Amino acid sequence: MGLTLEWRHIDSMLDTGDGIPPGVAPYPVPKIDYFNLAARYEFGPGTLDGLALQAGVENVGDEDPPVIPTSSGANTDPSQYDVLGRRYYVKLNYRF
Repeated sequence: MGLTLEWRHIDSMLDTGDGIPPGVAPYPVPKIDYFNLAARYEFGPGTLDGLALQAGVENVGDEDPPVIPTSSGANTDPSQYDVLGRRYYVKLNYRF
């Protein structure tokens, strides 16, 4: 049995991208923290030997990604920030 808490911190920055007009100050992008929580249980010897159950929650705080005005498409950077919001999962593994 195990419990995992994952913390991902993305520090604040200034958006100085190509879309900012000359003479306009860079756009401040705030820091953000994402937390993921997971629990895992491995069944012991017996009929269910080799079976493992895992369940978890990603983006526990349901944090919205910050707006980045010069980012194309999603108004943020989907490669860096969580754009899906809070989500749940259950995973069942069997090792033989």
